[in-house]
Amino acid sequence: MPVSSAPHDKASDNGDTHSAVASNGGGAAPQLRLYVAGVAPNSVRARANLGAIMERYSIPADALEVVDCLREPRRALADAVLVTPTLLKVGPEPRQVIVGSLTDTPRVLSALGLGGRAAEDAPRAP
Repeated sequence: MPVSSAPHDKASDNGDTHSAVASNGGGAAPQLRLYVAGVAPNSVRARANLGAIMERYSIPADALEVVDCLREPRRALADAVLVTPTLLKVGPEPRQVIVGSLTDTPRVLSALGLGGRAAEDAPRAP
């Protein structure tokens, strides 16, 4: 599952990972945009895996926007999304891009700025 960011960007790892607010500098929860392809198996899996992560780390549902590339292909192109599923962390900075079904929970948590000890202990989604 590739994770990328701008060359100078790195996901933060501040050790406090039990809530989204505590782990990203005390600010708001990460703002996320998940690009999917309808009900394709990997898109369904990505939604389920991300939902579990959001629940476990108290990320509110309104922090996630799901975009179906089959219905809104121009949105995907505007964000340079060529593969689904793709998760964008659009805020707070740094912006992160995660491609795949989000099964590697520690890598997803790290990209979202929720890394650290809890990321290592987090179970991987099937």
